[in-house]
Amino acid sequence: MTQQQPPAHLAWSRVFRAHDGRVWVARTRVDVSGVTTLLGVINGDMKLDLGGGELATDRDRETVFVARFGPNGAHLASRNVLL
Repeated sequence: MTQQQPPAHLAWSRVFRAHDGRVWVARTRVDVSGVTTLLGVINGDMKLDLGGGELATDRDRETVFVARFGPNGAHLASRNVLL
């Protein structure tokens, strides 16, 4: 017995602008309710706003961030951890 899955479709997309540094998204997860969670790293002294205000960074250290977005792409939460 096989179960056919519907074809994947793009539910939403967002562009985040960042200057004077690099941003890596390490993990992306979408749960059954459609909430997307991003886990990533910011390298450098930069300003990054994922929808909930600018996240503080440090020029000399990497900063880990976590962000959550609703099924329609609306920002739910974001925070950072200076390493």
